[in-house]
Amino acid sequence: MRRAQAIAVLLAMTLMVAGSAPVVAQDQGDSSLNLIRSFPTVDTVETRPDARGMVLREAQTFDPDAIERALAANASGAVPKTVFPPDERSRVSPAYNQIARLVILDRYGYGIGHCSGSIIGPNTVLTAAHCLYSAESGWVAGIAIIPGEDGAIRPFGYVLASWMLVSAGWQESFSPAWDWAIVTTEVMIGNVTGWLELGVLSSASLSSGTLDLITVGYPGDKPDGTQWETSGRGLEDVTDAFLVSRLDIFYGQSGSGIIRRQDSRVIGVWSVGTPDINVAVRVHELMIVDLLAGCAEVGCSFAYWVEPPNPADAFSRTWARTDAPVAAGIVSRTWMWGPKPFDARFEPYVESPGGQRAVAYFDKSRMEVTNPYGDQNSPWYVTNGLLVGEMVTGLLQTGDAKFEPRNPAAVNIAGDIDDTVGPMYSTFRGLLTSPALFPGQSVNQRVDRMGNVWVDPNMDWYGVTAAYLVEVPNLRHTVASPFWAFMNSSGLVFDGNSTTWAQLFENPFYATGYPIAEAYWATVKVGGTQHDVLIQCFQRRCLTYTP
Repeated sequence: MRRAQAIAVLLAMTLMVAGSAPVVAQDQGDSSLNLIRSFPTVDTVETRPDARGMVLREAQTFDPDAIERALAANASGAVPKTVFPPDERSRVSPAYNQIARLVILDRYGYGIGHCSGSIIGPNTVLTAAHCLYSAESGWVAGIAIIPGEDGAIRPFGYVLASWMLVSAGWQESFSPAWDWAIVTTEVMIGNVTGWLELGVLSSASLSSGTLDLITVGYPGDKPDGTQWETSGRGLEDVTDAFLVSRLDIFYGQSGSGIIRRQDSRVIGVWSVGTPDINVAVRVHELMIVDLLAGCAEVGCSFAYWVEPPNPADAFSRTWARTDAPVAAGIVSRTWMWGPKPFDARFEPYVESPGGQRAVAYFDKSRMEVTNPYGDQNSPWYVTNGLLVGEMVTGLLQTGDAKFEPRNPAAVNIAGDIDDTVGPMYSTFRGLLTSPALFPGQSVNQRVDRMGNVWVDPNMDWYGVTAAYLVEVPNLRHTVASPFWAFMNSSGLVFDGNSTTWAQLFENPFYATGYPIAEAYWATVKVGGTQHDVLIQCFQRRCLTYTP
């Protein structure tokens, strides 16, 4: 039963994440999608050592009259897609600027079909690889891109492709798992139309039944050059490579994006369909790596966003290492953090993505994830905030070098809540620069609530000594022997699969931080009775010892 309770505690440690900021809507008439008007930040283009790479082809140039003739044709692509009765597609008029019709050209400038694509950067359009390169015909000769085409209206005219790039995996296998590609344009058309951002989402986010989706493109069964959309909630299936859906699409929509409505991020690229499902290639990190490698060669750029891991998972792992065995009744020892978090939120921090970092408050500490994209295998991925330092000094840290002044906390460090004798956090403000004891020296100093310090020889009887001197920039104090023993102790811990014997803390200062003051004896009311209690405050928490 207690094991079940421990598991329940783990499952309960979820973080309430604030919703994304609302996007600014374009004037799209009755359309249901609010595509962002702003221009997402394009990311640094560099060749990654683990990139599989892209296969490049320079597009052919064409006579303008031939292009106009090709644009008049309404031939769609030949890869099957399915509209599931009843047909729930609706026309978008005026059309979205960031969605383009891609007219496929042969070497004579004739239009031989069309696909759809998403503008994802100043000169970059995302589409399907089979629109550009096939096993039967090889490369197409060129592509004419028409952003925001709305029947006879072409608000931006058309631009020609300069480069066509398909995944190397597509050229080698023609597997739908590699069916993505980009087309670069001769002019920076995205600087006029705006562009969308690719979104690399976790499988958990993609598998949510409430995921609000929309897709927009140019189906070949509708009037020439008209843009259509369909929407729905949830996906039928999510794999490492594919997103399976019953959103309605048709020939000509190959290369259209699946878009998450809440932030207009493209999370998939339509590839193939069957009578029962339509299948898109999932936008994943390997795709991003390959696209970056390709853009590094031809001088394009695009915008992408990688969803950070859920900080609640990291908080749970950190808590479970030492406190899951306590919750399950396997060991009898003090909580290292507490039974469960009593608050979880995002708080301002300059260096964190979006200026906000995830925090969770426990009885004995505050956990933080400052860099959600860091190494999750590092014990320092989750840090334990300098909460005690903030409470003692009154300086709330909101960035690596940014602090907001507050009052020191007039809150008891230990003992009963109604104790009026024992020291408070504010008591230690005047003790931060007190000289350090020498290792081996008896710890016999007392402190009262007002911060007065004196030597009490009676405390020598307890045999507590200064055990370990900590010297770091702007800090020099000695850890008292009971606390140093605790910080280096071993016991049963949960390693993610089972309990094992190990050090409670992989680094002795992980949970506490460095000492910000010496250890002092104090008179503290505990359970209604006065006791001698040894108190030492560290950056992250105050430790107490009652003989």
